[in-house]
Amino acid sequence: PVFFYTGFCYSQCCHLKKMAKTNLQQTDFISAAEAGTLSGLFAARVKRSPEAIAYQQYDAQTGAWCDYRWQDISALVDRWRVVLVQENLQAGDRVATLVSNGIDWVCFEQAAQSLGLVVVALYTTDTPTNLSYILADAGVRILLIEESIQWQSLAGKRNDLPSLQRVWCLRKSKSGGEPQQDLAYVEDILPLEGSSYENVVTDPDALATIIYTSGTTGRPKGVMLSHRNILTNAEAVHINIPAYPEDIFISFLPLAHGFERTVNYYVPMMAGSRVSYARSIKLLVEDLLVIRPTVFLSAPRLYEKIYAAVQDKVAPHKLKRKLLAATVSLGWQRFEAQQQRQPPLSLAQRLQAAILHKLVAEKILARLGGRLRVAVTGAAPLSEKVARFFIGLGFPLVEGYGLTEAGPV
Repeated sequence: PVFFYTGFCYSQCCHLKKMAKTNLQQTDFISAAEAGTLSGLFAARVKRSPEAIAYQQYDAQTGAWCDYRWQDISALVDRWRVVLVQENLQAGDRVATLVSNGIDWVCFEQAAQSLGLVVVALYTTDTPTNLSYILADAGVRILLIEESIQWQSLAGKRNDLPSLQRVWCLRKSKSGGEPQQDLAYVEDILPLEGSSYENVVTDPDALATIIYTSGTTGRPKGVMLSHRNILTNAEAVHINIPAYPEDIFISFLPLAHGFERTVNYYVPMMAGSRVSYARSIKLLVEDLLVIRPTVFLSAPRLYEKIYAAVQDKVAPHKLKRKLLAATVSLGWQRFEAQQQRQPPLSLAQRLQAAILHKLVAEKILARLGGRLRVAVTGAAPLSEKVARFFIGLGFPLVEGYGLTEAGPV
């Protein structure tokens, strides 16, 4: 798999890098130098394109997808900032989020960053033992949770969290039996209006976040990243594979992971792109048809599930199996020719490939929204079999890798 991707990524990224350098000034891109800090990036984006759609999120109460402009998000950030200021926190103090991807995560994080607070993002699927260890190790002062039931599993460890002074909850659990002690609901404390502020963090080398690794042996390790660490990495991603204001990213990997946070949160903010939050992994197939993203990031497991689902669907039909195999085979040969690893396809092969792409590939790609410009697989190796399948269909796939310590790409 490593050799398989080397030629593709190198040639693709060289081409995209030249494009990006040519078009950088023609896009709405905000550089790391201009942003300075993560909160500086947000402020620059709000100032530059206040009316543009920043985020899209499903509202379960109304049953509709809602758009949020950059100025809408800024107003919400101002409200979050008020309640954080009231806690008399100092720059460098730690706050943590234990919520799913969405507007609340973004607004809390941006409010905290603007006050010089260090954000610790937690996995909503993590164990109470791991969560309590991280909260204690980081010295978290404020914890934001999604549902009150999450605090039930942690309340028993309250004595192990001497630094924790507040737990804020977005919504009450439907199951009832909720612990009230040490818990405040956001709807009760968030003011209706925010207030103007001065960005207190101006040092790009100040600590911005601690990301706890999930794949190490023993206890999770806290990786300390500065504003400059993350911004320069996001800019490097953009230079190699540029994002544009017209792009629509779909977000479903946890923002607690460095891959999702840098590439699917800060990169689109730099470029002025839109991010749409999927409702859940279970509903992702439906959401793809509604959102129709142009940029798609995922771990290998999802690509493997899509591959298996397509194979299962064609398995009972001999003709469909043959057509799919021929489509992937010719598509792969065409890709190899583009990489100059084999001679170009003959005229007959090109005609056959075009027909098969129309009959087979387009139907499969339509199920993924039908307008993907780039797709990334990362966080673990993707098998060659699955990669050949997607690239053979004309799926614009690249593989990324890195470390949390690298910011992370």
